[in-house]
Amino acid sequence: MKKILLLFACILPLLNIYSQDLGSLFLEKHGDDKSLDVINIGKTMLSLVQTMAPDAETQEALNGIDKIRIISSDSIKSDKYFKSAYEMLTKKNSGFESLISMKGDHQNVCVMVKKVDGVAKDLVLLNKEGKGFNLICISGDSINLKVLSKLSQKVKIDGLDKLKNLDTKDTKDK
Repeated sequence: MKKILLLFACILPLLNIYSQDLGSLFLEKHGDDKSLDVINIGKTMLSLVQTMAPDAETQEALNGIDKIRIISSDSIKSDKYFKSAYEMLTKKNSGFESLISMKGDHQNVCVMVKKVDGVAKDLVLLNKEGKGFNLICISGDSINLKVLSKLSQKVKIDGLDKLKNLDTKDTKDK
C-alpha cells in the first residue's frame, strides 16, 4: 500500500505539468519578471464578447475557445523570452506541430498547434520583433483555424495579425 501511495505521489506532479498550457509554464519560469505584461481572457469574458459580436464570423471564431493568454514585453530580455518559449514549444513531448515559421533580420514568428483526434485544442503564436516579444496562447475544445485566421485580420492585437498567413488547407474544422 505504501508503494502505491509513493508511486501516486510521484506521478501526480507530473500529470499537473503536462496538463498546464504553455502560457502557465512560461509564467511559472518567468512570472516574477517585472518587464512582462500579461493579459488573461477567460471563458466568461469570451462568452460575453461572443454574444455582443457584431458579425457571425467573430461569433464563430470565439466558439470553442475557453481562454486566451497574451504575454508580452518590450525589454532587452525579449530574445531570452523567445528562446525560452520556443524551447518549451518544440520539446519532443509537447505535442505541438508547426503551422507557420518565419525568420527575418529583425523578426521571428512561430505559430504552432496541438491537436487531439484532428481537432485543434491549443494554438500558440510566438513572435519576436525588434525589442518586442509576444506569446499568445489560445486554448479550447475546438479551435476553428480557418475562421480564426480570417478574424485575426480584423483585430488590433499585436502579433495576432500574423495568423492571417495561416495556411489551413489541411486542417479540420470541427
